[in-house]
Amino acid sequence: MTIRDEKEYKDFEARVEKLIERGTELGDMELLSSEEKAEFKMLSEALDEYGRAYHPLPGRMSTLLTDAIIFINKEG
Repeated sequence: MTIRDEKEYKDFEARVEKLIERGTELGDMELLSSEEKAEFKMLSEALDEYGRAYHPLPGRMSTLLTDAIIFINKEG
């Protein structure tokens, strides 16, 4: 799943927070249902991908930029 914009990013973050709260209430994230675990994994991966592209850590390059450089080098 790919996050399309900042609003969707915030929505995904809110859902992850709710799943973490639920896991905390249960006493362990492993006690979440299979569906909740799958959703948590999918949301986390999408948030990570979006974060690396649009909110890189200081000193890191955006994956959008690195992907563009790789594409140009392959085409050239």
